[in-house]
Amino acid sequence: MYNKARIAQFEKICKLFNVQQLSTPLLIKKTDVYLSGLIDSNGTFALSVSKSTTEDSQISGVEGRIKRLTNSKGHNQIFYKVTSVDHNYLKLVQKSYDFGKIYIEKPNLANKSPTTKYHLTIKSYNDFQWLYEFKKKIL
Repeated sequence: MYNKARIAQFEKICKLFNVQQLSTPLLIKKTDVYLSGLIDSNGTFALSVSKSTTEDSQISGVEGRIKRLTNSKGHNQIFYKVTSVDHNYLKLVQKSYDFGKIYIEKPNLANKSPTTKYHLTIKSYNDFQWLYEFKKKIL
C-alpha cells in the first residue's frame, strides 16, 4: 500500500486485530502489477486534437469530435494522467517506473477547489512503448 489514506486505514485495522503491520517498500517493483491497478482505478487516457479547421470546430457533440479527430491526422497527442493531492505518492510512482513528468495544478478558489493537485503524465512515444510492453508481460 502506498496511498496515505489507505495506510492509515490499514494501521487501524492492524491495531484492532492486534496484528503487526508490514512496512511499505520504498519503491514499487517494476514487475509488480501495482501500475495496472493504478491505471484501472485512477488513470485517464486522453487524445487531444491540436489542429482543427474553423468549420470542424463549429460541429458539436460526438459527430464534431469524430470529424476533428479524422481531419487532424498527424496533429494530435495521446497522454495518460494520474491525479493526486499527494505529491510524494506521484514522485514514488514516477521514480519506481522511471517515466512521466509531474505537473502542479494550483488551487482554484473560484471553482471551489482549494487543494493543490498534482498530475503525473506520460506523453512520449518511448513511455507509451514501455507501458505497452509492460502490460503485455503481465496479462
